[in-house]
Amino acid sequence: MQLKTVLALAALFFAGASLAAPAATSAVPMKEGEHYKIANPAGKTAQPEVLEFFSYTCPACFKMESFLADWKQQKPADVQFKRMHVVGMFGAQGDLYAKAYYTIEALGLADKAHVPFFNQIHLERKPPRDEQEIASFIAKFGVKEETVLSTMKSFAVNMKMGQAKQAMEKFRLRSVPVFIINDKFYTDGGLAKSPEMLISLLNQLPLR
Repeated sequence: MQLKTVLALAALFFAGASLAAPAATSAVPMKEGEHYKIANPAGKTAQPEVLEFFSYTCPACFKMESFLADWKQQKPADVQFKRMHVVGMFGAQGDLYAKAYYTIEALGLADKAHVPFFNQIHLERKPPRDEQEIASFIAKFGVKEETVLSTMKSFAVNMKMGQAKQAMEKFRLRSVPVFIINDKFYTDGGLAKSPEMLISLLNQLPLR
């Protein structure tokens, strides 16, 4: 994560304080080029969509989780939320955790295991060191370790890793967390600058 993005996100999250998404009462005025930019190349999704690029290694992404949990409770009903764990941005450990995320997703455990995995790394300070430790962690959520290990090596997970890398190249990502909205709009903590603006962007841009 680039230094300027870390500093912007530190300000956004009030020096690390737990952040709740502001109530969606009135729209905050947004400006293209100031609070968001048009992705190049810009695409279009079949339905309104917010896609977050994140990494389990990233402290700002961890802090973003509580914000997103609150936002998802108040977001427009027809806006779909998705995640992609970045690949190739944070070295071998980052890629190991990307494989962990796509394994959790493939096993249908994202609602149960995603936040606890973040907590294991950033709150408990016990980051899994290898695939076996990841398998032991995920097995707590009702699957066998051997199933986790085989899933980590599966075509489905490898395909997701490849798709994430292609998407990162498409949007020229250099830091996280980043939000791509409707495959067209790009924003991050440095652009949003405040929780209120981020809420406005995530609520309004998908409906354009």
